[in-house]
Amino acid sequence: MDIAHLEKMIEAIKVERTTGADVNVVNDSQLNMLGKGPLGAVFHYRDGICVKVFANEEDCQRVYNALSVGEDTNLLPKIYAKGKLYIAMEHMQKVDLKKYLGIQPFSSEISKILNGILEGKISRIRVQNLINADVDVVNLSGMKMIGKGRQGAVFQYSDGICVKVFGNVEDCEREYYALSLGQHTNLFPIVYVKGNNYIAMEIIKGVDLREYLQSQPLTPELSQKLIEMLIIFKEIGYERIDHHKRQIYLQSDGSLKVIDVARTVWRDRVYPYPRKLLTSLGEENKAVFLSHVQATAPQVYEEWLHYIRMEELSRQIYGVLIENPDQYKKLNTNTLQTRDDEQNYVNLLAGLMHKVFKEEWVKTMLARGSDPEVVMGKIDKFLEKRGQGEKIDLDFGKWQDYGRKQDEKRDNDKDKDKDKNKDKDKDRSKKQSRSRSYEGHREHNRHNRDHHHEKGKEKRQKRYGGHRKH
Repeated sequence: MDIAHLEKMIEAIKVERTTGADVNVVNDSQLNMLGKGPLGAVFHYRDGICVKVFANEEDCQRVYNALSVGEDTNLLPKIYAKGKLYIAMEHMQKVDLKKYLGIQPFSSEISKILNGILEGKISRIRVQNLINADVDVVNLSGMKMIGKGRQGAVFQYSDGICVKVFGNVEDCEREYYALSLGQHTNLFPIVYVKGNNYIAMEIIKGVDLREYLQSQPLTPELSQKLIEMLIIFKEIGYERIDHHKRQIYLQSDGSLKVIDVARTVWRDRVYPYPRKLLTSLGEENKAVFLSHVQATAPQVYEEWLHYIRMEELSRQIYGVLIENPDQYKKLNTNTLQTRDDEQNYVNLLAGLMHKVFKEEWVKTMLARGSDPEVVMGKIDKFLEKRGQGEKIDLDFGKWQDYGRKQDEKRDNDKDKDKDKNKDKDKDRSKKQSRSRSYEGHREHNRHNRDHHHEKGKEKRQKRYGGHRKH
C-alpha cells in the first residue's frame, strides 16, 4: 500500500462532527464514499480495502483500539494502516458486526470487542440523577435513546442489543448483580458486557403487562405465570419479592421477561408481600389476581391477606397519632419535675443514696459469703432507724468499720483455731504418755513374775534332788 498516496488523497476530504447526527462530509478526493456515521465516513480505496476518515484524533484512536482487540480473530476487519485521522482496513462485504452480534452466540472475545466499541460511545453520553424524577440525559453517541428512568437511560446499539447507562456506579453494580443472579433462568435479559457505569444486554421485546391489561383480561394462566415469577425471585435470592406491571413483558410465546431489577436486591426493609404488583394492577385486577392465588395457593393467599390487613391497621394507627398534632405541646409536665421543692428533692436524693447503698452492700456481703436474708434485714432496720433520727448498731459497729472488724474477727477465729489445735496436741501427748506408762508397768510385772517363777523352780529342784539321794 502506498501510504503517501493514500494520505494525499485523504487531505482532500473534510469531516466535521455534528450534534446527535452523522458527520458532515466534503469530499474533493477521487475516493468513493461508501457510508458515514456519527464518528466518521468510509471511502473505497481499492478492491478489498477501505478507509475510514474521522472528524478528530480521539475518535480515530478509540476505534483503532477496539479493532485491535480482535486482530487475532476473523470477526473484525484487518487493519493495514493508521494515521491521525484515518484507518485503512479490510473492506468487509459480509454481515456487519451489529447484525452478527444479534444472531450469533456470544463469546468472551466478542464481549471484549463490543466493550471496546462501546467505551467510545458511552464517553459521549452524560446521565445525571435527579431527585424524584427521571435522569437527565445528554446524548452525543449517535445511539438512539429508547427509554429512561430514575436510575439510568437505555440506548439501542443493534436490533438485539441495548446499553443501559446509569447515573452512578452503585446503581450499575446493583442491577448487574441482580441480573447475574437470574442468568440461568429465562426470566431476565441476557447480559453481554458490563462497564463502569453501563450494562450491554439483550433487548426485551413484546408488550408490557400494563399495556396488555388495558385490552385483555387477567386469566388464571397469566396469574399462574406471575406467581411463578415471584417464586423465581425468591429462589434466586431477591430481597424484594415484588415488581411493577410496567416492568413485566409478555413474549409472543406466552412467557414473561422482567427488566429494571436493581431495586430487588441490597434492601434492608421490604414489604413481605408483592405490594407493588398488586397496587399497580388496579383494584379490579388485584381482586381477580388474589382470587386466582386463593384457588392456586390458599396458604400464600392467607399470608398476603394477613399482611394487607396489618398494613391497613398500621395506617389507621398512624392516622390516630397525627389526628391532633398540637395536643402533645399542651401536656403539663410539671408533675414529673422533682427539684423545685427543695425538701422533696433532699428526701428523694436520700432515698436514691439508700437504694444504691443497699444494693452495693448486699453485693459485698454476698461476695463474702454472708447470709443474704440476715444482711437485708439488718440493712432495712438500719435505714429505717436512720430515717427516724435514731442510731442503731448492725451488730458489727459502724458499717464503715465493718470490713476491718470482719478481718479482726477472722484473725481471732484463726487464733482460736490454733489454740484448739494446741490443746488437741496436748491431749494427744498425755494419752500417749499414759499408754507408755501402762506398757512399762505391764513389762515390770512380767519381769517380777518370771523372777519369782525361776526362784520357785530352783527350790523345787533342790528338794527333789535331796529326796532322790535319800
